Amino acid sequence: IDFDQTAPQVYIESPINGVPWQGDIDVRGAVLPGWSAAVGAIAIPIDNQRRFRATVGIPGGNALAIRLSHPQRGVHYYLRRPSR
Repeated sequence: IDFDQTAPQVYIESPINGVPWQGDIDVRGAVLPGWSAAVGAIAIPIDNQRRFRATVGIPGGNALAIRLSHPQRGVHYYLRRPSR
């Protein structure tokens, strides 16, 4: 096991993976400078403290994809799935 002392670039607070979805989904998290956030084609604004928050509808598939991108670090998708 190697120690990686780099700071996390992204933090997803909500939705919690494996929790049932009821109605709209609260998407919340934080990023370091330079990142952008989106769900589908909808951009999520990032505030001055680099936090983001949006309410989205339940996706048509089995997972909600949160898209985070950075000009140098690329595009990353974080998937959240409800319990069954």
